[in-house]
Amino acid sequence: MADEHENLQRAILRIPPGRWGLAVSGGSDSMALLHLVQAQRGGDIHAIHLDHQTRSGQSTRDAEFVRDICAHLHIPLTLSQRSALELLAGDLPANTQARFRELRLTLYRQAVAEHGLQGVLQAHHADDQAETILMRLIRGTGIEGLGGIPADSSIGTLRILRPLLKMRKADLLAYLRQNQLDWREDASNLSPKYHRNQVRQLLGRHPALVPALLEVQECFRALLAELDALSPALGDRVPLAALAKLHPLVQLHVLRRWAIDQGACASDLTLEIMQRARLLFEDMASGPSVSLPGGIEMRRQGGALFTRRSAPVARRCDAGGRADPS
Repeated sequence: MADEHENLQRAILRIPPGRWGLAVSGGSDSMALLHLVQAQRGGDIHAIHLDHQTRSGQSTRDAEFVRDICAHLHIPLTLSQRSALELLAGDLPANTQARFRELRLTLYRQAVAEHGLQGVLQAHHADDQAETILMRLIRGTGIEGLGGIPADSSIGTLRILRPLLKMRKADLLAYLRQNQLDWREDASNLSPKYHRNQVRQLLGRHPALVPALLEVQECFRALLAELDALSPALGDRVPLAALAKLHPLVQLHVLRRWAIDQGACASDLTLEIMQRARLLFEDMASGPSVSLPGGIEMRRQGGALFTRRSAPVARRCDAGGRADPS
């Protein structure tokens, strides 16, 4: 137990200096992170909570719980309700989970700007990572997807850190129980209605899969780092001859990274879409353009590739290319 506690402390000590926001749902993961950071960093945190106004009023009780804990610990809190944010957020995804995620990001951005925060800390852990990798394997993904949840990422100008990503869920629960700390259980986390819950229950029945999935993630994260090192920087117009010289894996990687830089929605850039984009310089008989998520068109003309906006942006794109698991 002592070793696990020391690992938790070391994870918190690796958070860069400065004042950080901390996403607090009231669940065990975020409450463990809140108490760990408070114990070691004191006034360097600002809690952020969104009342989703769901589960027959239970989410409002979650908000009240978070408010009371933050008041007791003298931690400043930004708390908002979903209905208030929806009036400000503009166009939102139709999918409920994606919609809620976009609202949380909106609240994070507001809190960071208003309080001069470095970014936001989230409590994703190693079990979340394993679930994410399995979900992506099930639905099909490219190399970037198998790289998993990043410990440090940016969505536009919003920086998000996940300091507990190497820690297991059991270690967080043990810390809370050992210190007699409270949290709120969200009953929807047990509902088979959601794909992530189905995957979580499967891994609960087959726990040996978790370290295997984490090993897969580590291997692909290392591969992504190698591809980054091999990928040349690209300008607004990309000569076809320069792309043709690269290894096919590097071609896909650099083309995807370039598309994101040009404004394409990273989280929607599937392997199938990028393979179609690769045909622009691999097969001159293919069509001269490919539509990319985010209202971007990639075109081949005059021995080079370039992009142009083909439609208005319907929603904010994930510039980091990796969706949060929540």
